[in-house]
Amino acid sequence: MRRAAFIQHLIASTRQPRYIEAIRQRDIGQSRLDPRSPLFDPIKAAILHARKGNLEEALWLAFLAIHFGRNRKYGWRYCAAVYAGPPGGPIWDWPAVSRNPASFAKWLADNSEAIRAVGGGFGNHRKYESLRSTGDVVLSYVSWIGVGGNQQNRFQELIAPANGAPLAAFDRMYVSMGQVFHFGRTARFDFLTLLSRLQLLPIAPPRAYLQNATGPLDGAKLLFGGSPVTPVVLDQRLTDLDQHLRLGPDILEDALCNWQKSPTVFKPFRG
Repeated sequence: MRRAAFIQHLIASTRQPRYIEAIRQRDIGQSRLDPRSPLFDPIKAAILHARKGNLEEALWLAFLAIHFGRNRKYGWRYCAAVYAGPPGGPIWDWPAVSRNPASFAKWLADNSEAIRAVGGGFGNHRKYESLRSTGDVVLSYVSWIGVGGNQQNRFQELIAPANGAPLAAFDRMYVSMGQVFHFGRTARFDFLTLLSRLQLLPIAPPRAYLQNATGPLDGAKLLFGGSPVTPVVLDQRLTDLDQHLRLGPDILEDALCNWQKSPTVFKPFRG
């Protein structure tokens, strides 16, 4: 029963990357770019910006998508409300935020109650975040990017020593992003995995990064018999398993997290 449930979760966990690959191949309506439209979608908007060669905005939207997450009930409403900025005014795109992050943080502090009152919410992986702390998260991200605010330059600087090796490049970025406020293990893993799936950077996860994980770590312990081994050892065992499955550490990580909640009965995760 456990094996069958785990296999079902492995299959379910392939849907998100397959979905992203599918929408990368499709026509996407321009309304997906507009945070004041009910059709706004930061991931689809990132794809559109990337197609137009505006990689800076694509990277920024990917960051916002992960920071806010898609709420099960309200969708991208929080992400849209913050990205849209003041009614009738310019949006908080990357040029605006990177040039004056303090203004963004002040605007958000002044308007967080109004945004909350309209309704919305963070996604499951960011359920402990708040609009109040979002300003500090963005300030930290802009600071991490550095003087000039060029995300592409910053990322290329980080991955250059990897000499074109996607796994090593991912790891270098993962470690460095520890400097971003409230971007812990899960947020970093999700963000870099999204950049990989969107093909915005030539990176790929080398392992599941079980150190400081919760659900995925519990799932790995359950999968390998619950023996008292370290996250490092479990990471290696997952890597060895993936040599046979060829799914990727991101798929295994997601499947383990969802499977451990109900190991004997498949219960699909709905966000």
